[in-house]
Amino acid sequence: MVVTSGKEVVLELTMQESLSNLKAVVVKAQKRKGQVKNDMALISANSVTVEETQRYAGSFNDPARMVSSFAGVTTNPEGNNDIVVRGNSPKYVQWRLEGVEIPNPNHFGEVGATGGPISALNSNLLANSDFYTGAFAPEYGNVLSGIFDVKFRNGNNEKREYTLGIGALGLEATLEGPFKKVTRALIL
Repeated sequence: MVVTSGKEVVLELTMQESLSNLKAVVVKAQKRKGQVKNDMALISANSVTVEETQRYAGSFNDPARMVSSFAGVTTNPEGNNDIVVRGNSPKYVQWRLEGVEIPNPNHFGEVGATGGPISALNSNLLANSDFYTGAFAPEYGNVLSGIFDVKFRNGNNEKREYTLGIGALGLEATLEGPFKKVTRALIL
């Protein structure tokens, strides 16, 4: 987790219950890098973190451009963020958003394609996502090339936060927080 100025950091911690008589308790964090959220995925699965997406050279905060550095994955030489997995056509990559299949998460993408010049996914809204390059879990059905299962993060429902970004591909603005102090609803 990266801690930055002007942004509240929310940690989601899980613990297992156990009954014991103890004098002291020591809590240690273990980082399990690369572990995907799907328990059915045994091999050829990678977890993509938001921090990696923001730090990889040439990714432009785009998860599709970032995964091109994985083994067996490359991009289309035309400059789009098409994902080519193990030599298969980029048209056979399945995109999912919160487990629901979506057609193309990019601006200006061709009909039937899964890539485009600019991603429509704002990296400020994303959580750790899963990328599969083979041996798919049974829930994904008819897939030939790869699967990118993108997840949204939980927004801040306590306090309003604003983010403005200027980069090579344009401007982005993000607002999160409650609509009213009473409702604790999220604005994304």
